[in-house]
Amino acid sequence: MANRNVNLSQELRDEIYKETSYRKIDIIQLDLNSLASIKPSAPLDEKLNKLIPNPSEDIGMMDALRLYSISKLCNVLFALKVNRLEHENGINTYVLHPGVIPTTSLGRSAPILSSIFAFVSKPFTKNFEQGAATTVYCAASPFVENIDTAAQ
Repeated sequence: MANRNVNLSQELRDEIYKETSYRKIDIIQLDLNSLASIKPSAPLDEKLNKLIPNPSEDIGMMDALRLYSISKLCNVLFALKVNRLEHENGINTYVLHPGVIPTTSLGRSAPILSSIFAFVSKPFTKNFEQGAATTVYCAASPFVENIDTAAQ
């Protein structure tokens, strides 16, 4: 598991170990915003099987909304390109929307507006675990492995 927050990764690994019989999760500190962080992780003995990008820089609210939209488009384009290049090697990519989750860091640039939005939209939003479920399903479900993403 590559993550910029090693402590969080250790907590997640411990939780996975408690709930499943899977016992092979290595933790690598990796911050994709820093090339210096990436280089020590590059000579891994084993391949990185899943990549779930999750940016977390704090910027102004309007810039955050604009950049959030651009980042979502980039996620789609990146996944399509990787799928085009690597599908024949058995690598599939999936693009998904986890749903609206008011606990994400997008609103930290405008905490008052974010609090109002969280209160008003609560009946229509997901909690963190519900939002993560789709990503975890695509990363771990054997049912998804057989979907021909090249045809999508």
